[in-house]
Amino acid sequence: MASIDATGLNTANIVDQLMQLEAIPRKRLQIQQAAQESVITTLRGLNTRLAVFESAAKSLATPAKWAALVATSSDPKVAVKISPSATSGQLSVTTEQVARPHQLGFSQPAALSDVVTDATNKVRLDLLDGTVQDIDAGDGTLSSVVAAINNAGAGVTAAAVRTGPGTYQLLVTSDATGAASDFSLTNTDGSALLGGSTARAGSDARISLGTGITVTSASNTFTDLVPGVSITLSDDTVIGSTASVAFKRDDSTAQATIKGFVDQVNGLLDFIAEQTGGIGAKAGKLAGDPTARGLRDQILDSLRVPGGGSLSDLGIQITQFGRLELNETKLSAALAADPVAVQAMFTGAGADNGWATRLSQLAGAASNPTTGSVSTAIKGRESVVTSLGKSIEAWDVRLQMRKSTLSRQYSAMETALNALQNQGNWLAGQLSALNKS
Repeated sequence: MASIDATGLNTANIVDQLMQLEAIPRKRLQIQQAAQESVITTLRGLNTRLAVFESAAKSLATPAKWAALVATSSDPKVAVKISPSATSGQLSVTTEQVARPHQLGFSQPAALSDVVTDATNKVRLDLLDGTVQDIDAGDGTLSSVVAAINNAGAGVTAAAVRTGPGTYQLLVTSDATGAASDFSLTNTDGSALLGGSTARAGSDARISLGTGITVTSASNTFTDLVPGVSITLSDDTVIGSTASVAFKRDDSTAQATIKGFVDQVNGLLDFIAEQTGGIGAKAGKLAGDPTARGLRDQILDSLRVPGGGSLSDLGIQITQFGRLELNETKLSAALAADPVAVQAMFTGAGADNGWATRLSQLAGAASNPTTGSVSTAIKGRESVVTSLGKSIEAWDVRLQMRKSTLSRQYSAMETALNALQNQGNWLAGQLSALNKS
């Protein structure tokens, strides 16, 4: 509880109240600083959204991201893969042969510890394409031969197959498939290894398209069988089976992609409207901020196609509330009429940048940490916050000095009043004594 001094006044309370009046300018500075910090937080949120949006726009601006076609096969063992260069079509694929690797099975059984090479303890691998390699088998045992072949990285793989108690036969398989995968494995002098071998020749895959056209491949994959379309057979594809393969335009995927992007644009516009106080909304933290409003205007202006035209041709329009509206019926018709032209409206480069490209560049320029308009606005307001902080610190010093001054003045006044009161009391006592005498 504050003490009441001889004057009957609570001077400490008087000083506190005076200091509250003195501190009003400081409080105003604090309010301004808090307001600036709130705006900075909102601008940082906008910057984060712009970075995410830039990534989404850049993805849509990439032609490879547009799934113009969808591929199907009536046989799951006949897989089909398409690239953006493919055009609509269908094929009837009859499997006549699958690709297999060349194999050698050696006739003489041996224990893993039996020496099976000649005195050189080496074996000769001839790939029959002019490549000959002598492989050192160490101690020449069957297990060493298998390990040496596998460690040589020569394009073949060896295995010891158990054919009886303690006995094994050597099986060597080409790593590649196709008729050109043949090889031989002998002693270094050309003599038979392990009693000689029986070959299962490698074979190319072969398919018929049912029109007198037969196609072969060293592997089970027929790359670019037609431009942009590759087909792969499973190893266990049934010989003589026919698969119907189709690759058709898929407008539904493109339409869903465009709709999702329009929603992302609206999400960004809604955030800006909420923070600036768009049409029919109360003022937000960025009300009057030229950076946010300018960004909104740029996004809406991006619908105008350079050189004339508008995305309204695709059913994308601006509403009276500053948002985008997609007419899916109109978009579907545009995709059906010319899907390539629709894609170009989003992905085009050069002077006629596509819409997604323009928005990606716009978002990147605004959120650039060094030169971006939003980043620059943040730095400017951070400078204001720093300046206000220094002013508040100066006021703290000023107010502390003022409080000390007031405290001294009221303390001196109390001392003087106490002295006068004591003197008055003494005079009153003297007068009382005189009256009694």
